[in-house]
Amino acid sequence: MTALVDLLEDCQPADLDRVIPIVQRLHAWLGETAYDGCDKQGFAGRTLALAQDARFDADARLTLAGDVLDLTAACGLPICDADYAALGAMVRAALGEAAAHIRHRGEAADGRVMRRHTVLPGALVSPTDAPTRDVVEYLAALAGDAANELIDVWVRGDVSADLGGYIAERLGPALERVRFFAIDRQPDYLALLMQQGPRTSHVWRESPLAADISLLALIGPTLMVVGEDVPPLQHADVYWSCREPAHIEAVWRRRGAPETFVANYVQTQAIPHRSPPAGPPRSREELGLAPDDLVLATVGPRLGAEFDQAFVDGLGAFLLADPRRRWLVAGPMPDFWISAFGQVLGRQFVHAPLDVDLPGLLALADLFANPFRAGGGSFALVAIEAGAVVLTCDEGDVAGFVPEAHRAGDADAYFGRLEELAADASLRQAWAAEQRALAGRRLDASRFAAELKDLVALAYKRYRARLPATLEEILALRPPGVGSLRGRA
Repeated sequence: MTALVDLLEDCQPADLDRVIPIVQRLHAWLGETAYDGCDKQGFAGRTLALAQDARFDADARLTLAGDVLDLTAACGLPICDADYAALGAMVRAALGEAAAHIRHRGEAADGRVMRRHTVLPGALVSPTDAPTRDVVEYLAALAGDAANELIDVWVRGDVSADLGGYIAERLGPALERVRFFAIDRQPDYLALLMQQGPRTSHVWRESPLAADISLLALIGPTLMVVGEDVPPLQHADVYWSCREPAHIEAVWRRRGAPETFVANYVQTQAIPHRSPPAGPPRSREELGLAPDDLVLATVGPRLGAEFDQAFVDGLGAFLLADPRRRWLVAGPMPDFWISAFGQVLGRQFVHAPLDVDLPGLLALADLFANPFRAGGGSFALVAIEAGAVVLTCDEGDVAGFVPEAHRAGDADAYFGRLEELAADASLRQAWAAEQRALAGRRLDASRFAAELKDLVALAYKRYRARLPATLEEILALRPPGVGSLRGRA
């Protein structure tokens, strides 16, 4: 049970209500001795191996796979490449088994599907939630194309009144072609969609294990945003992000993605994103920071799970080398992290809440020190727009928002670059200018709208080429038929 106890200790406080039931389920399903002699490094592999027991049906295996994925986000559970490849193979096999009764093979290709759309954004939270704002920008790009006749958004949960007002303001008159539905109130929504005929489906933040994703691919073209260097677990005709194809190809193959998935990736030059507006100007003094301090900022909602020893040790040594170097950390962390940083770094460590005025907070920083994590892209973009210089490694989302020359290859290079930037204000100014220029291209809404139209056309072309296709072929459980090999692009 040591591994389960370690996971609970590393859990972000806000995630405990979600993690405790997972731990209880693993204990009940797998037995008291399931994790004897197992540490966090071996936890994912042990769980996946136990999930193969014949007593677990497809739904149970999908539940256990979801537990592993949830623990990676909430507790920093590591998953090596081999274990992630095993997880992907198990998920696709379980999805194929769970939906084995479906024999739909797709309808005749009709170009009208490019004008009728279904968007699966997961839960929409609030106008201040970065992923939610990005979904709204995506809807604005779709709705801004007058050729798109209908856009149905199937949301998990409700859309609050303030979010509804924000969406109405952002979309303007185009909102008349956008309809919102609650999946939770329409349990047969997938059957309803099939009855309405082929659509182009857009997967944003839907659960990666939701069978709906693959089933929608049976009735029309599908597009899926990808990020955090995490290979998708289900089919899409087009996967997209702003990361370079060579990087995606290397990571996805290393982590076991089917070759058909790798072939369907497309890089976009722009993304749908709008940072929140800055509040009134803030001063460093309100946080106890001096005008001549070198301020590093690190931001995130799950920093306790994202900090690793290499980052903490390297940053600690950097800060202690000069008392004028200050570390502004914004976001919830376990108490033991806050206490440890306070004891070792003293006044050089400043902890702040992840407040609504993130642009104003990051405007106080000289540098944005991104941890060695997979996510954090929206925070990096806010930092760049606020004038801070972003330092990151080559892995993860943030790397897609800074020039390649600014990315560090490993921890040693990262802290070497940090020393260079700390010592040279002109270098910081040059990097800031280059990063703002790239961010300007990434956040060009008109460019993204044009790219999205091209992605929809490409998804349709690939959908047409793979007809007819079975669920087994879509999930890469068996080689595609002849139709799927035509017209690759």
